[in-house]
Amino acid sequence: MDMGEPALRRPQGPRATAVLEGGRRLRPILTTALATIFAVLPLALGITGGGGFIAEPWPEPASV
Repeated sequence: MDMGEPALRRPQGPRATAVLEGGRRLRPILTTALATIFAVLPLALGITGGGGFIAEPWPEPASV
């Protein structure tokens, strides 16, 4: 709301201000969401590149 407060003083009205400021905040939110999705996508698809640490299952516990 810090960025939108000066815009509220303009004669546009609160609805137009909300639309303008909402559009301004949408880009960083979408950028972060897409970066996260694309970063996790190889793991979700099982494409780990043979990096043994992630691809290997847990070892069987030793019997005592």
